[in-house]
Amino acid sequence: MRSNCSSCGAPAQTGGMVASFKCDYCQCTTYNEDYVNSFLEKVDLSKFSSKMRLGKVAFESENYADAAERFKGALEEHADSAEAWAFRGLSLAHDVDLSNIHKLPKEINVCFKQAKALNSEQELVEAAEHVAQELIIATVFRIATGAYDEAHKILFAFADQAQMARQQAGSQYQLAFDACGACLERPSSAIGQMLDVSILVIKMSRERSGMSSGVVAAAQAYIDTVRREHPEIQISLPAERKAACFPGDVLVATPRGNVAIADVRAGDLVFVWCELSRRRQVHPVKRVLRCDLANVVAIATHDTELRATLSHTLLTGRGWLAVRDLRAGDELIGIDVNGHEYHREVLAVTPQLKAEPVYNLHTAQCSVFIAGGFVAHNFTHFRTLRTFAARVAEAQLGVLAVQELGRRARAAAI
Repeated sequence: MRSNCSSCGAPAQTGGMVASFKCDYCQCTTYNEDYVNSFLEKVDLSKFSSKMRLGKVAFESENYADAAERFKGALEEHADSAEAWAFRGLSLAHDVDLSNIHKLPKEINVCFKQAKALNSEQELVEAAEHVAQELIIATVFRIATGAYDEAHKILFAFADQAQMARQQAGSQYQLAFDACGACLERPSSAIGQMLDVSILVIKMSRERSGMSSGVVAAAQAYIDTVRREHPEIQISLPAERKAACFPGDVLVATPRGNVAIADVRAGDLVFVWCELSRRRQVHPVKRVLRCDLANVVAIATHDTELRATLSHTLLTGRGWLAVRDLRAGDELIGIDVNGHEYHREVLAVTPQLKAEPVYNLHTAQCSVFIAGGFVAHNFTHFRTLRTFAARVAEAQLGVLAVQELGRRARAAAI
């Protein structure tokens, strides 16, 4: 019989239905839930009380809270029933949530301790105990992933209201973080399962600052331990977000007035800044990019504030600089409503506490647009090459314009 390792996922030849098996690849032990369930299905209830029989019916009907109470009643009548202790332990494991996560696992441990003392089939009881712990983690982790998914949906639903988005999504992020923290406090023996928990914690910590450093440290410690003790298990952590974008409420200069970048669409006309002529021009938007979540910083000047990701590039008195390279005293170059250039001194660059949806625009030719009143480049990567290409295109257009004027002059003279 073939089964998959719960730690690395490798298939293993188990030689029939067994309580547990060791993976030939990573040497981790997997406890077989099918074996435990098969044994429980075969339990002869004819010798047990009605409470025990009703408990098993409730368990098989997945009414676990009722099953746990039935088995508790059966144990009050026959405390020496190993089966009742095991059934109650598994029933409680199915019924764990965040409201009882700090209480039920202790009761579950007592159940399996009693079952071990009363049952000669130690391997079976040990497998059932490990299966119960994996059930606890699976149940609580479902709460975490559900809350995390809801947080993302909230952020997109309020993409045009950044502050509201952060407030509404905050409670769901915290719920997901608390659930993962509870899992890390009592890890199961299934390494793959616990890696999923740890990776989600790392992912959330990169999307949203201010989360519990203790939970993040526990997740990173678990990942480091697995890497050290099981180097054959591949672990892929989420990459750091390096989006070069602006939050949705940053205003973009257009011929019809300032428009939130979240509301700009491909084909819309926006103002761009031509480096060659140092004049404002109108170009269409070729593409709007949207990143689900990214950390941003606030760039403060004496009369305004611009929020952007660290990777975005702004025009300064020192040339094009990524936001991460800005220093107090640098001058940002802005364009006012009349198309005139102005400079603003950077007072401070301050990280924001929460990640949010961010946007970027690709414009025709110049690859530049005006965000929050300041000149921003579309691209962080290959910016020099793209700028050079844009200048060449502009120069060619200028030559063509001069040639066209000469042609018209000659035609008029004739």
